[in-house]
Amino acid sequence: MKKRHFLFFFIFTAFEVIAQPDRTIFLNSGFSFNNNLQLNAAKVTNSKGYVLTYGGSLTVFSVKEKYVSIGIAGKTIFASGVRNAEKFNVVTLRLVFPLKMVFPLTEKWLVSPGFNFQNNIDLNDPDFRLGYKNLWRLDYSVGMKYLLKNQWFMTTKVKLNLQNIPDVFFFNDPKFALLVGIEKSFFKDTKNNL
Repeated sequence: MKKRHFLFFFIFTAFEVIAQPDRTIFLNSGFSFNNNLQLNAAKVTNSKGYVLTYGGSLTVFSVKEKYVSIGIAGKTIFASGVRNAEKFNVVTLRLVFPLKMVFPLTEKWLVSPGFNFQNNIDLNDPDFRLGYKNLWRLDYSVGMKYLLKNQWFMTTKVKLNLQNIPDVFFFNDPKFALLVGIEKSFFKDTKNNL
């Protein structure tokens, strides 16, 4: 699995280097949670996870400091919980395509509602079927960005899945996540500083 993490890192770093101006790289991490789940008629309790996401995005449309961006990211979830009185730990790898709208509130504060489109089956799963009806997942998100300096941002995001999909898909990737991270934007006027 370490090879896959290295591959993700290489792909996303290359994405950042060859992308056009008005691009962003980001890294965030945080915790995810579930209410109690049912899995094969057994109750799953204390279901939670630690999430680490690394990726990049491009601005595709902008009007007066408001913009829309799309991106690609690798997401690793370190999930745990209790099922049938036994603790479990599992690591899951996902590919995420974030779409967000960004609106300034002040000179330093921005709000960014959006969506995350991602695979719903672990990339490590040998039975990764493209035609499977629950293959994809759509998470809703809202975030805040605070400008530190030189286009560096501190970010915080809340993500929630409202889809009616079986509980088994939240076993490895819980429904609710709270994330904190950093983001670096590169604009045309700073292109030579790369």
